[in-house]
Amino acid sequence: MNQRPARRPAPRPPEGTPAPAELARMARSGLAGAARVAHWADTALGPGSDGATADGKATLSDASAERASEDLGLTVAQVRADWDTARLAGLVEVHGDSARP
Repeated sequence: MNQRPARRPAPRPPEGTPAPAELARMARSGLAGAARVAHWADTALGPGSDGATADGKATLSDASAERASEDLGLTVAQVRADWDTARLAGLVEVHGDSARP
């Protein structure tokens, strides 16, 4: 009854795949903007704040996008792109009209 299935070794990554340390560096640099917006959302859009819209789509309100743009020194388009990346990466969760990291 306590038999476990035999473990198979993980397949080798495709040839030319960067080393794990290089992949980690690439991920950090690719998610840096999203992490920055997520930290901003933590302070600016936490429970009780009026930032994310209650449209059920987890979008950022125009006013909040403008505020983030000013606070972070980015364009509104950059803020929206980083917001979407943060949501997709799981760095930000939106529930109704509040956001949390």
